[in-house]
Amino acid sequence: MFHVKKLNPLGWVVVLILAAVPLAIVLPIFSFALIWIVISFTLAIIIAPLLWKFAGKSLLASIFVKNFEIWKESEQESSPLRTLFNAFIGVKISPAYFYFLEGRCEDLNLNSFKTILTQRILNVTSASIGIAYIVATILRFIIPKNADATMIMGISLVLTLLGPLFLFWLIPMLWSIQDANIKYQDAGKDLNDLSQKISKSFLRKLIGITGITFAFSFFLDSRLLAESAQNIIQRYAIAGLWVVFVVFLNIGVSLFAGIVYLNFYHQKVVNEFRAQLGQTLEIGVTSVRTLSEQEQSHFPK
Repeated sequence: MFHVKKLNPLGWVVVLILAAVPLAIVLPIFSFALIWIVISFTLAIIIAPLLWKFAGKSLLASIFVKNFEIWKESEQESSPLRTLFNAFIGVKISPAYFYFLEGRCEDLNLNSFKTILTQRILNVTSASIGIAYIVATILRFIIPKNADATMIMGISLVLTLLGPLFLFWLIPMLWSIQDANIKYQDAGKDLNDLSQKISKSFLRKLIGITGITFAFSFFLDSRLLAESAQNIIQRYAIAGLWVVFVVFLNIGVSLFAGIVYLNFYHQKVVNEFRAQLGQTLEIGVTSVRTLSEQEQSHFPK
């Protein structure tokens, strides 16, 4: 069974501070959008965890459990759409691969902030910044040219805060695969972790790299920043600082939403997913052993 060690009271205080500080910086600057910023933040920390819970269960069953059922029944063919999606997220369903469910699970300790930030929350931030500024860039071309530059910046910050809502289809999938501990042996007989494969997929690179690029481009072309910069170097520097700022802002809301989901819902989602997988995949345990003297004799001293 997979277990989540709940966040302690001090941890909740730290999460609240990290979420509130960037928000407190934004509100005085964009006071005209005060109500929308507060609503966006509230929606993200309340609705996003619930969306991740219910969407996660549905997607894991319809995509991954179904994938492994197709893999198990080798005569069953994947649809072209499923094959394309699998390639996009880095999953290969092939008779040459052997998938199995690791019998042991590593528990998740929410009080280890360094691990949570680096291995969980930064995933949310890079992906949500990506989606938010792809949407913001599209809206910039739709909104009339004479629109107030401050309002456009405010819209981009609202999208930054709503970022976790856009990830209902991605984050529970990534985290559940990571904690379900699915391993596979590829055609070259190398043992791999499926979550590592997905984290390096074309989808993750596209959302992360493209998003930061779109965010920088968005601020670089902003009339509000152009009016405050005296030359092109200052303009680039200010645009870079704004990218850092929105990343910091998103880390706050992503951390809060992510911790709520992990603390209250994630354990049940993962264990139900593992139970479903256990009906299709073999369950095994990988281990390391010391070579015998006879085996060591094959290696030069």
